[in-house]
Amino acid sequence: FVRAPFGERTRPTRLYPLWSTPVKSMADFGVSVRMYFSTLLAMAGFFAFAGVLNLPLISYFWGDNYSDGTQDLSPAVRGSAVCVDTQQVKCFDCFGSMDA
Repeated sequence: FVRAPFGERTRPTRLYPLWSTPVKSMADFGVSVRMYFSTLLAMAGFFAFAGVLNLPLISYFWGDNYSDGTQDLSPAVRGSAVCVDTQQVKCFDCFGSMDA
């Protein structure tokens, strides 16, 4: 692809394809644009890899072995390590001395 100069109206032009344009071609728009898309591609790959690594943990936390059959959790937190087995205890001497 050749980038058309600003205001080009005599030659027929077309846009860069969204998904099939290589990152090297982004250098036509400047080094910083190429660096941005290179970094974006690298981060997308890294986060996809990290997500795949977390799939076994998500399946464990989603299962009944972890949550003891608790079904009242919203789906947004069901696969996380949220703990619903809690107990609130009243503090009688919260502001007292720390002497043991």
